Amino acid sequence: MSRLRTSVWGAIICVALVALAGCTNARAVDTFYFQMTGLETARQGGATVDVIVALRYADGTAIEQIPDYRPIADLAADYLEPSEALPPQISWEALLRTMVPAVMKAGPMSGVSVALRIHPKCDGKPDTDLVRMAVYTEGSIDPVPYTESTSVDCQTVKVD
Repeated sequence: MSRLRTSVWGAIICVALVALAGCTNARAVDTFYFQMTGLETARQGGATVDVIVALRYADGTAIEQIPDYRPIADLAADYLEPSEALPPQISWEALLRTMVPAVMKAGPMSGVSVALRIHPKCDGKPDTDLVRMAVYTEGSIDPVPYTESTSVDCQTVKVD
């Protein structure tokens, strides 16, 4: 009988813990990824960049409210070009801290993560022969994962 009571109390405690953790109320989330590869920019002395964007739509977003990703892609790509507010030598991290909030405002988003993967120059210099990646995330979404196994070609940008 005491073994049965222990099992019952154990079951009650387990159910209470699961309820507290929110596991009994599964929620559906919409996350959309897109990638633009081989974009050329005059930033950082000329660079070829891949832009990977993850969008998490806000809870309750109706299908008709889901934004077309193409204007969002254009918005992100526009940030790659130098401007008065974001000069050519600004760090990739600083660029992302401006880009991501703008992307968040492009639709009913609860989270946005953007990764910039900068192609190596393959010019024999240790500071430019590396594949580099900067990731910035805002809101309720996991960061875009870095995949070191991704093959990235040397950049071919010629900046005058």
